[in-house]
Formats: sequence, structure tokens, C-alpha cells
Amino acid sequence: MSQTHDAYQYPTVLVRGEIKLGQFLKLAGLVEDGAEARIAIQSGDVRVNGEVETRRGHHLAAGDVVEVELPAQAAGAVVAAQE
Repeated sequence: MSQTHDAYQYPTVLVRGEIKLGQFLKLAGLVEDGAEARIAIQSGDVRVNGEVETRRGHHLAAGDVVEVELPAQAAGAVVAAQE
């Protein structure tokens, strides 16, 4: 996956309050379930704002860009706060 990212190419996913990385991957449809999220994160296949993140419990903030490199595809989403 590229070191740079273009947030404008990814969909925005509204979240209410705080959300952890593993939860966001599922909510955004970037992975099928928690097991797939755990594997992707632990394998170093997930980036937050262009940096590899290996902590499933990492708290995301509005504007964070989350990217996943899966065997079949690369995908991503942008965190947006829901009021």
C-alpha cells in the first residue's frame, strides 16, 4: 500500500462518539467480521493516516483515514463524527 493517501477517494463513514479501529473496520465494511479485522491489523495490513497501526483498540478521531490491504483488494474509509 502506498505511503501516501488520498482521503477523497474513500467513502466517509459516520460514527457517534468514540470508535476503536477494529470496530470501525467492521462498520465501514472493510472486513467481514472481528476475526478478519484482528488478522488484518496484526498482520500490518491496516494504516491510519498513512501509518501502520497494529493495535485493534486504537481510538480513531474524525478525519482519520483508514486503509486496508487485503489479498483481494485495497480499500479505505474516512472517519466522520455524527452529531
